[in-house]
Amino acid sequence: MGHQKQYNLFFPAEIGIALVLLAAVVVTVNGETHTECGVAQTAFGMCVPYVMGQDPHLSAQCCQGVQSVRSLASTPRSHKDICQCLRLLILSLGNIDSVRAAALSSQCGASTSVIPTTLSFDCAKLA
Repeated sequence: MGHQKQYNLFFPAEIGIALVLLAAVVVTVNGETHTECGVAQTAFGMCVPYVMGQDPHLSAQCCQGVQSVRSLASTPRSHKDICQCLRLLILSLGNIDSVRAAALSSQCGASTSVIPTTLSFDCAKLA
């Protein structure tokens, strides 16, 4: 009898945990920003494995997410709101690679300052 190949159809445990944490985040914001917050979190969610150091490569989907986040932050108020929304997401994840997070906008060609780069990032300082 010949050998049969077996295929693993499951994600690595770390990515599964990150996705569960991402899905479990609950953010309380005003009604106008609530939808934008959800969109921003979903878009940035593509970057979570990368900024947590679980994925060694920056994906095209992550860069699309960064560009989406950038387009959502079109006013000074939305800069702060989107930043705070993403900051709460990052805090829920625990530890991120701040070097990777800081390089996202330049690596993706989407100049933006609304993506928190550390757990102590101060969104109130954004203009």
